[in-house]
Amino acid sequence: MRFVKLRWLLGEAAVAAVTAAVAIAVIGCGRGADVVRVVDGRLVGGAYVEPEVYASFLRGALAEASGDLPGALVAYRETADRDPSDPEVWTRIGDVRCRIRPSDEAAERALARAFALDERYAPAWEARARCASLRDPTGGQRVAVDAAARAAREDPRGLAPQLVLARASEGAGDPAAARDRLVALTLVHRESLAAWEALSAWGRAHDDPVLAARALVEALRHAPAERHAFGERAVAFAGIGEALAARVVASAALDADGPSVSPAAARLALDGAIAEGNVERVRLRAVRGHIGLDEAAARAFLLGDPRMARALAEPVALSDPRAAGARMVLAAASADLDPLSLARVFQGAQMAAGDAPFAAIAALAERLCDVVGPGAARTFAAAAGARALPGDPLLARAAAELAARGVVDAASLPLEARIELAARQRTAPPEPRDGEVDPRHRLLALALLRPRSPEALALARTLAPAARRDAMIASAVAKIALAAGTPPDAGLAGRLGAIDPRDPIAAAAALDVAKTGGDERAIVPARARLTALARTPAERALVDP
Repeated sequence: MRFVKLRWLLGEAAVAAVTAAVAIAVIGCGRGADVVRVVDGRLVGGAYVEPEVYASFLRGALAEASGDLPGALVAYRETADRDPSDPEVWTRIGDVRCRIRPSDEAAERALARAFALDERYAPAWEARARCASLRDPTGGQRVAVDAAARAAREDPRGLAPQLVLARASEGAGDPAAARDRLVALTLVHRESLAAWEALSAWGRAHDDPVLAARALVEALRHAPAERHAFGERAVAFAGIGEALAARVVASAALDADGPSVSPAAARLALDGAIAEGNVERVRLRAVRGHIGLDEAAARAFLLGDPRMARALAEPVALSDPRAAGARMVLAAASADLDPLSLARVFQGAQMAAGDAPFAAIAALAERLCDVVGPGAARTFAAAAGARALPGDPLLARAAAELAARGVVDAASLPLEARIELAARQRTAPPEPRDGEVDPRHRLLALALLRPRSPEALALARTLAPAARRDAMIASAVAKIALAAGTPPDAGLAGRLGAIDPRDPIAAAAALDVAKTGGDERAIVPARARLTALARTPAERALVDP
């Protein structure tokens, strides 16, 4: 083999390898002498090749990488005219012809030339497998699998054939074999982004979000320049109800070096550290994510960890007496404050609340509502300018809770919070446009607006695997099932309550399911749970016997 294999996708490293091969071949070598080249990162010997041949091959490879397949074909044809004795260039010609027009018979003739020169040339078998799938996605699978199996035998370390064989195992109804093959690929190709990506895709397709997330974390190790993109994938995980996977991937992205991650991804990573109970890691991620420690403390409070909230807020309040957000969190998280003391904190905080994050305002407003009353909370929230920004699931829930208690105006809420509020008020929410909210909020909106529509049913099927882990998706799926007249199974009410015992939407859905099923053993705990969480008239009416 005279040309450097680029594995069909030419990246910067492959271009550098080709360029190095050209340089080593040309410098200090005479016609007819054996020369040393870099091939797949190895030094190998071979016959001298004219520089013009390398140049035309490199032009073809660069054109192929940029998507200019006709230009690549012209350059590869020029290479073959000058030196027709190497299987690599004939393989390239066949592969490119097939991608341009799968029915092109000249593609198979080019591959036949490659096999005539070297019957054991694995990339040619890979090309035949790809071409067979392109030519006939259904009927060509047998040819594709056979060709991929031959390529794998000739080059056991090759990545592309193993991916074809994994997909074939999947199509044959053997997902375990596909998973085993993909795991083996990551052991052989630990540095390969494609191997880890394939394993992550398998995890997503088979309701194994932890495997999918761990595979993405490993992929990130080998592609640190893609740090921002991996952060956005974490945000997408959260949007389909996979909060744990989202936090794992976002944490890896934020902790890595490289381009900064988005604020949404940074907050997911911060919430992951809060869930772990690691105060120092929370501080570090707050700094790396450009999130104030007062917001970090407030998020800890909203996530149910007042002790961590105090540990984060106290140093900020001591170092800066004007740190209104930190003082709000301390007041909210201090269980021993009596109503009078809390009212004094509230009076002092309103004057300096302009720069406080919404999370801190929400934390204190919620505590004021509990201890002093909704009037004081409403006055404080109005003075503080409480307004949640979109795209933050934690704050959407907090904002919906404040609106349900009459503390903030529903018109001020971001769209996802208005959808949650509508679910709690049992009213029709505003219908989100495509891409305006994440999939889980869109599913909840459809469950309230058109639960029997094809769109609602299709989205429910897509998100259903996460229903065991995400209370909002589970609630929406339950609403859709009840609207369709599907009898709930006996354990559904209990599962709805167990996913997130503090979620009022799930508590209401659990009571609906229990009442529909007529199971008194499920009705009693479901009613008790919702009684503790009910804030809206609709929720209170639901708990009435």
